[in-house]
Amino acid sequence: MSGVWSRKIEKHYHLRISPELASWFDDGLWRHHGQSEFRYPLHPEQFIEPVDGTIWAGFMLPDTLPIVGNKYGDWLCLRVSPEGQATEIICWNHGGGDWVPYGRKLSEALFYDAFLAGRAPYGIEQAPVVGDKTACPTVRWAWNWMVRTHPKLEPSLDQLCAAAPAITDRLLAAGVAETVIRRDKMLLALDSPLKSCSVPESARRLGVPWEPEFVRWIFDTDLIPSPAREALRQLYPQYSCSLFSQDWSSAEQQALAVIRSRQDLGWPFDIAGWAAERRNDFSRAIDLYDQGVRTSLFADEGVRFRTHWYPEGLGKFAAARLDHLRHHLPPRLRDDQYLHVFWENDPSTLRHRLREYWLHRARQHFRDNRYMQAYHCYCQAGWDSGSSGLDVYAEILEGIVASATASGSSALCSVARTHRRFLTD
Repeated sequence: MSGVWSRKIEKHYHLRISPELASWFDDGLWRHHGQSEFRYPLHPEQFIEPVDGTIWAGFMLPDTLPIVGNKYGDWLCLRVSPEGQATEIICWNHGGGDWVPYGRKLSEALFYDAFLAGRAPYGIEQAPVVGDKTACPTVRWAWNWMVRTHPKLEPSLDQLCAAAPAITDRLLAAGVAETVIRRDKMLLALDSPLKSCSVPESARRLGVPWEPEFVRWIFDTDLIPSPAREALRQLYPQYSCSLFSQDWSSAEQQALAVIRSRQDLGWPFDIAGWAAERRNDFSRAIDLYDQGVRTSLFADEGVRFRTHWYPEGLGKFAAARLDHLRHHLPPRLRDDQYLHVFWENDPSTLRHRLREYWLHRARQHFRDNRYMQAYHCYCQAGWDSGSSGLDVYAEILEGIVASATASGSSALCSVARTHRRFLTD
């Protein structure tokens, strides 16, 4: 049966299956349940013809297909390019639709999930659990493919796992799961003891609101007023001088490294922008926020980084910071129509106004035969900040299908059409 499933998948979705993915489907790796969070692979038949509970239309990105789940509704998803290649694996969370890249290949994502994901704090400074995991067929398969495509890796999985905490630096040097590992390093750099131990009760005892005030303090401990700092030291005496420790320089370096490789994630722009703003480099901060505000709210990692202390009506951390710095903005940004959608500061209509902004641009691009630009705008209409109801996604997904078809991307059209089938009208 070698080659049968991969050829069927290629034909059905108009994809160009890599040798690694072909091995996954054709060699039966999907039959094995791993020992990590994502350990329930889809049968190839369900990958071709998804069943209820796999495609979350209007929530999942319209260029993604779930491949391995965790039985709680979260998925590792293949992300498809206009040319029909699987360009990366993202971890998609059903709770809020948030997503983060787990690697360029399935092997990277599975390896990260097995050894680094979810480990406290953020998988960086603890040795991965070895033993049974290194004997897992899924892990061994992932490792063998990683060694093939990343020659800088050691030939021995056991030796690599024994090298913690240097394991993350070795994986970074080899280019494995780079984006998510840099995110973890950023979180670790900013993860003060105050952040680790604080709960809403902590704010109540100090007589301040948890949101936004206490969350703002957790985000950047330099924002804590002196009287509150002393009260917090008394509340958590076991941490002594380390209670407020953060390494913004390290977090900024990691954020800029991510930005150099991709510009579709909000969190590196938010953190690098704030790092510039806190040293009064407003021009640099504005440039970073301007880029970051154009990314999807579902890719901002706001809860993890504690950037969600802005007014709800301003919609995004970067939009709120640009509003705060408005007197420093150049004319092109002060007059930017997209930014003014946020600056109206009306939470009840923000998502509707953002959707209409992108739909108007999408229709205009389509009329002018700029089909990939139209595709992008239709995607933004649905996934810039989302919608309070699914009824609007019928038009959005139909626009995505039409734009992908007109642009000649059969793969994006097939994937989006699959999502459209699962949308409840």
